Amino acid sequence: MAYARFLKSDIYVIMSSGGFLYCVTCSLIDDMNGAGYSAHNTQDMIDHIKQHENAGHRVPENIYEELLKDDAENFPNQNTQNTQPSPTPPPPLTE
Repeated sequence: MAYARFLKSDIYVIMSSGGFLYCVTCSLIDDMNGAGYSAHNTQDMIDHIKQHENAGHRVPENIYEELLKDDAENFPNQNTQNTQPSPTPPPPLTE
């Protein structure tokens, strides 16, 4: 599921089949290989998206509501709306 896509916003956020939220080719990460940002709970991704907003990036106006609405489905083994930050993100996906 995509929560944000390029063209309509400056970020591309998906729920990965690997079980984490992923900010694809994240512009906040200084990496020439187009690394992304992985979040293993909803609050971590919300905090990450707020960093994009603070940097002046366009984000969908309903992205926070959509992420919170899907929290229990996306992370069924965690408490709803987990507020603990994720551990160190895993290395970026390669395709």
